[in-house]
Amino acid sequence: MKLISYSHQGKNAWGIETDLGIFPGDALAAGEFESVLSVLKAVALNRLRVEVAERSAAFTQWVPVLDIERQKPIPDQVNIVCVGLNYQSHVAEVGRTPGPPSKPSIFLKRTEALVADSESIWVPRESTWLDYEGELAFVLAQPAFHVRAEDAWPYIAGYTIMNDGSVRDYQKTSVTAGKNFYRSGAVGPALVTADEFGPEPVFDLETRLNGQTVQRDSTRSFMVDIPHLLAYITSIMPLAAGDIISTGTPAGVALGQAAPRWLRAGDEIEIHVSGLGVLRNFVVDAP
Repeated sequence: MKLISYSHQGKNAWGIETDLGIFPGDALAAGEFESVLSVLKAVALNRLRVEVAERSAAFTQWVPVLDIERQKPIPDQVNIVCVGLNYQSHVAEVGRTPGPPSKPSIFLKRTEALVADSESIWVPRESTWLDYEGELAFVLAQPAFHVRAEDAWPYIAGYTIMNDGSVRDYQKTSVTAGKNFYRSGAVGPALVTADEFGPEPVFDLETRLNGQTVQRDSTRSFMVDIPHLLAYITSIMPLAAGDIISTGTPAGVALGQAAPRWLRAGDEIEIHVSGLGVLRNFVVDAP
């Protein structure tokens, strides 16, 4: 299933995106759930999956996809944990020590640093060094603390795409600052549930800047895989249903270029991940 959050006719809503349109959330489960996050907290994905399958043939209240404005898949305040330096190709391009890390590099990102699919990313007034980072992210299905790597997969509700926008000159002195400028990155367009993929899925990722491919790789290239990322992060902190973990970016970022091509107003940045669609945003100067 593709779970989305959106605005339609001035009203915030959520639903399940299908080939026929959007099955609105208020028409599911007798209107019991008010958001994607509430569905995850209630462990109700299977229940909704069955209901959509049983009712789709006779359902008549589809919301056309073209009539909505997308929001972030989970617009609520949730924990967002990002992983740095998880592709050897990216480690090499930024001149860091090669080889798998003894411990993954992680940092936190605020919800406000991210916009939804089709919303504008802002180049901050304080810097022109805004970089793109196409990434696969996964969303937790249930609370997680001290999860063993061999037990990790059932904790994953599904997957989405993240542009971990980075303001590189600020990042040099503070990762927190460089990764958290308002509207500097993006997430979306949907939360695609884990049952759509195999038990240990592999994703191909491509980032395009103004139609030109700048990043291309596969999650086969991870130095630390998803189960071990979840095990490491939850050995440090408890996480909740709806929390997001972004898994790192491959080579091709502006920072790795001899003459960096930072994002600027008028750019279009697209991140495609197999099975998840395309996260597309235009870039504007911050007002």
